[in-house]
Amino acid sequence: MTRLASEIVQIERQVMSLPKGTGFGWTPMDVAGPFDNWFDVVERDSQNAPEFVRAEVLEWRSYLQNVEPTCFLDDLTVKNVIVENGELQGIVDLDGVCYGDPLYWLSLAEVTSILDVGLDTVFYGNELRRHWGMSEETSAICDLYNVIQAWFFLIKDSDLKILENWSTERLHRVYSFREKR
Repeated sequence: MTRLASEIVQIERQVMSLPKGTGFGWTPMDVAGPFDNWFDVVERDSQNAPEFVRAEVLEWRSYLQNVEPTCFLDDLTVKNVIVENGELQGIVDLDGVCYGDPLYWLSLAEVTSILDVGLDTVFYGNELRRHWGMSEETSAICDLYNVIQAWFFLIKDSDLKILENWSTERLHRVYSFREKR
């Protein structure tokens, strides 16, 4: 898992070196993203989350509005990573990209790993974060993205208690970081 996390982060960093986009959000490469800024993307994605999550998004408005339209693979999750005998063989589902904050991908990888495999994959998420080299602030924003994306799945299936408990703990980490600032 440690080696895989390192290789996946390297792939994502290569994609991030591509030219900046002219808009934000999901789109084919070289086509302007449909949003004017990253805050609008995150606000849209959190619109069905509980009020306390949407309120936390507003607390991070300044950070979110200053995100540059960086190209990243938006669905580089475990279901799109091909591994054989412990070795990375390739990735699939490259029909589009997203322009914005690449931490959004990392948080989606963490959330969907838990959904697909269970809490045993928290180690993989921790390794992705470690290889990413997160600061306290980027870890807090990734935690906020975790909560937004977890609520997307919780709205579809309220029986995902494992995800609800995990995302609640993540939200507490976001609050703690923001209170220290």
